[in-house]
Amino acid sequence: MGSTHFVFDGKQVQISPDLGSIVTFLQGIEQETTSLLKDDSTSMKYLRSKMICLFASLETLLCLHIAYSHNTSDEGIIVGVARKGRDRKSFLDTYCLASGNEWVKNNKDRAKYIKSDDLIKMRNSLTHFYSIKKSLSIGPQSHASESRKIEKRTGFKVVFISPEDLSEIIQDTFMLMMKKWSTDCLAFHGKSDEFKERILKVRNLIDNEGAKTLIFNVNRVSG
Repeated sequence: MGSTHFVFDGKQVQISPDLGSIVTFLQGIEQETTSLLKDDSTSMKYLRSKMICLFASLETLLCLHIAYSHNTSDEGIIVGVARKGRDRKSFLDTYCLASGNEWVKNNKDRAKYIKSDDLIKMRNSLTHFYSIKKSLSIGPQSHASESRKIEKRTGFKVVFISPEDLSEIIQDTFMLMMKKWSTDCLAFHGKSDEFKERILKVRNLIDNEGAKTLIFNVNRVSG
């Protein structure tokens, strides 16, 4: 498959050179967030900050999803669609809380009590007020057993989610997105340029709006 392609078999990704920046960009985000969560010395601290960081990475996936599904790399259009909320809720239901998400499969008892609106409210409360709502709370992974006991005791009126939980949800969300891109790539191959047009919009958005890394040689900086 020599033309623009993105093929994912569930473990490995085969992409054409023109799509390399997509994988590089998202791998960079995953490495940063994973490193943050691995810092055991802060396992009981900065829970809200960790969650905000993770929601920022989820927001990035949402914007890439909008770019693909709406076939646009226009930042204004993408932000406008995200703000309206309908695509955000659909995205969360289709990818984050879907039965195909591995975290959901492995946490069915809790997952069925978490709705897309709960994630939206938590994201908004954290980013706007550095706070959380009552229905979905943050619990450290180190106290998972205590959190599960409280959930059962309250009949799941209170559900706890840890930064590690959200990280897994996000990782599995990207896996499902890649499967969607791969399915479309194979379905349209040799029949239509629709997949190519859409996935190149994702690449263009990353190339235009994604962070650029600058490497400084401090030995050459003069005062």
